[in-house]
Amino acid sequence: ERVSAQVITTLHTIISSVYDCAGTNAARLNRALTLCRILVLGPVNTLHNWKNELQRWLPEGGRLRNNRRIEVYLVDEAEKTLKGRVDRLRRWYETGGVLCMGYEMYRNMTATTRIKDEKSLQDLKRFLRNPGPGIVVADEGHLLRNHKSNITQSLATVKSRRRAGLTGSPPQ
Repeated sequence: ERVSAQVITTLHTIISSVYDCAGTNAARLNRALTLCRILVLGPVNTLHNWKNELQRWLPEGGRLRNNRRIEVYLVDEAEKTLKGRVDRLRRWYETGGVLCMGYEMYRNMTATTRIKDEKSLQDLKRFLRNPGPGIVVADEGHLLRNHKSNITQSLATVKSRRRAGLTGSPPQ
């Protein structure tokens, strides 16, 4: 199933508008960066499609004014080490863009009992929870209906108030 062009257009419009309003003011750019961190979560089998569609449909390949670019990141099982995953998250966190990640990967990376390296754990909390992403998009959002599931509880700790759930199933 194809990723919605409307979602991609909306994300592009938000990012480009935020950076246009910020201009060159450092404080405004820092605030803009927070909003320009977009986390797309979904089933693992949809992630490469998200990345491909974002790269295909972002206007001008994601190029913005002021020599900025909307980068698209993917964190999945192909990145084998925790250090590699943390490094990729750090790049996204520091530069903004769209990060695609599976629900289970998100849950595992935010589970405090699974990660023993304290520095990595603190970084992951900062990157994924507080302050975390500026916008969270949940593909196949109907999978989050069970409020007692581990992934739903894990997502409840994200500080972002800007969230969108996409589903082909009617919510109940």
